Amino acid sequence: MKSGKKILRIYSRLNVGGPSYHVVNLSRGLEQYGYTTQLLVGRPPEWEGDLFDYARDQMTKVVVLEELGPKISIFNDLIVFLKIVYLMICEKPDIVHTHTFKAGLLGRLAALVTFRPTIVHTYHGHLLSGYWGRVRTFILGSIERFLNHFTDAVVVVSEKIKKDLETLHVCPIEKMHVIELGFNMDYLNCEIAETSDLRFKLGIPKSGIVIGSAGRMVPIKNYSLFLQSLVPLAKENPLVYLLLVGDGPCRPALEKLADELCQTEGHMDHELRSRILFLDWIVPFQRHLKAFNIYVCSSKNEGTSVAVIESLISGVPVVSTDVGGMSDVLGNGLRGKLVPQRANCLRTACQELIMTNSRSDNFYNLKEIAVQTQCRFDQERLFLELAHLYKELLC
Repeated sequence: MKSGKKILRIYSRLNVGGPSYHVVNLSRGLEQYGYTTQLLVGRPPEWEGDLFDYARDQMTKVVVLEELGPKISIFNDLIVFLKIVYLMICEKPDIVHTHTFKAGLLGRLAALVTFRPTIVHTYHGHLLSGYWGRVRTFILGSIERFLNHFTDAVVVVSEKIKKDLETLHVCPIEKMHVIELGFNMDYLNCEIAETSDLRFKLGIPKSGIVIGSAGRMVPIKNYSLFLQSLVPLAKENPLVYLLLVGDGPCRPALEKLADELCQTEGHMDHELRSRILFLDWIVPFQRHLKAFNIYVCSSKNEGTSVAVIESLISGVPVVSTDVGGMSDVLGNGLRGKLVPQRANCLRTACQELIMTNSRSDNFYNLKEIAVQTQCRFDQERLFLELAHLYKELLC
């Protein structure tokens, strides 16, 4: 099944997050099928963290374009576009595979004006729900439709994303291929320790109930819903600790909201506030998953949350808003609780987990779910499916 073909993989920025792990793993893993990959990325802002050390550990060949990033800048984007065109002319890749909107826009346009390699684009999620207003969403949708007209294959990481793109008439269904994420289970299981010293460092007692989440503190992650839902729960139950891991532009506002929610008749409840903790990025985050009793995803939109998958593998029960691909990951509620984007619903779901002893092996058959999740999201399956798609496209 050796092909000896060259892939140029383009991704907007190598920040801490699921898509970044995905593109790094692919770049190394497809070598066994004869594909040589060059990974072209931008540098993320400092508050997002980065996975360059992880890429080096995986011996992935990474080329950094400083101008490539998520923000729209006509001057910088033109520079990036010309650099990508030049790289394509020099390298002549057989496949250009882009990930995320910005990289997909510049990378696919560059492929069109060069020698027209095979073009593949992956949707890890989409920006057509929960992000922007109606006008901007319409413009983005129109751009995606135009680009997909010239794209040879579109990869989506869940059935839900496929249905969304079909419903929104963004991409013809015959071009879409569902290929779920895959992870290095040996690496992941090594990082998911049986114990974590995080609780000890934070002064959380053994009897404490840690409800937490991790990610970029940006509007789409909706951590205000997390706080509005769960601070009242922590107020009622002195054993509950709330933990948010990450950083972002919304962090000051979230810390201020936590302060406001801890006030009663104008007076701060300092004991309650001391149980609401904000931590900077922890890399690798998986190392401390065992410190959680419940993992919460409160997003307004989500493709496939890697942190949720890692929580399931580590045996931590999950509560998530029913958005994006979360119903696929959680089996429509069979592997975790799916709730509407309402504070009372999220709070009730966490209360139910606490009342039924959420870390019991009998709850949701956590051990069985962990094994099933490992099998489903194994990276060797990912490599095989994508290599098969590449082979079909190049025939």
